[in-house]
Amino acid sequence: MLKTLSVQNLRILNTELEFSDGLNLICGDNGSGKSSIIESLHYMAFGRSFRAPSPVKMIAHNASDFLIRASMLHNDQVNHVAVMKSLDTLLVKKNESVSTLSRVSEILPTVFIDSHSHRQFFSSSSTRRSLFDWLAFHVKHDHMSSVRRYNKALLARNHALKSGVCHSAWDKIIDLEGARVHTGRCLALEVIVPFFKTVTQRNSILGVSLEYVPGFDERVGIEASLQASLKKDRLSQRTTVGPHLADWSIRVKGAAASDYLSQGQMKMVYFSLVSAVYELYRDKGVNPVFLMDDFAAELDESNQGHLSSLLFESGGQVVVTAISKDALRCSPRGRVFHVKQGCVGASG
Repeated sequence: MLKTLSVQNLRILNTELEFSDGLNLICGDNGSGKSSIIESLHYMAFGRSFRAPSPVKMIAHNASDFLIRASMLHNDQVNHVAVMKSLDTLLVKKNESVSTLSRVSEILPTVFIDSHSHRQFFSSSSTRRSLFDWLAFHVKHDHMSSVRRYNKALLARNHALKSGVCHSAWDKIIDLEGARVHTGRCLALEVIVPFFKTVTQRNSILGVSLEYVPGFDERVGIEASLQASLKKDRLSQRTTVGPHLADWSIRVKGAAASDYLSQGQMKMVYFSLVSAVYELYRDKGVNPVFLMDDFAAELDESNQGHLSSLLFESGGQVVVTAISKDALRCSPRGRVFHVKQGCVGASG
């Protein structure tokens, strides 16, 4: 849980905030810096920006670095974190000791959504895999280690295919680690489906299902699938079957959601999926921070009101941005911050 945040020279931000345990609404005009507050929290939680390909782009004009300081409660202990990023250096400290962003993310479990997340999810299979691999990691803690070993072996096999050299040793590693990756993803599907079904029903979204396509023929396994596709792989000089081609699909009454729903409806379906992940964490005793940027984008008044109720009822800490508090369709309980030219004032 976030307690305080101080930001210096991150885009136009030079400000401090003290968060409530519940809803934290950050209001301001376009370009005021409210999204940069979410970006600073996202950088600590995920190790990257959701707005720029490189954190260097987050450094304010005419500044040499940015600095983020935060205090957060984890397992009943207050932790103090500092992150400084310059053009060529990243320095992370946790409780005055040198640390890493991955260590910070462990004490700042977070779920995130913005006005573009649903488009990326529905248009990119790699985005969908990343989301569910992140979920699988929290279900099976060695999952990402298997993903990294699989990807390393995959790169080596593809290089062997391009070079025309023997790749059988890599086939065995791909089979072994790929099976572990597949198992983790199946576990993730098993645990998230009941939560997703509950949330979509609560949101009055009917006929929605979540499906997983493994990327290989489950009936014969990964190694046999590799052998069956060997001629194709040699011609294309890349591996054409395997868990790296797995995909997740949200369908509505049997059709792809992107072919059936409006942008606003897809945003609500994606929000339902993220909410299901959030509720799964809470069910496991983890209380993640819910970050949401640009609350009202592409939602009609009815869905804005529905989403407001979900945020209020989440029972956890929420940090959300909007043009004004009127976007929430009801009086917020918690703290309201107003951002102007990169500085924050609190009114509640």
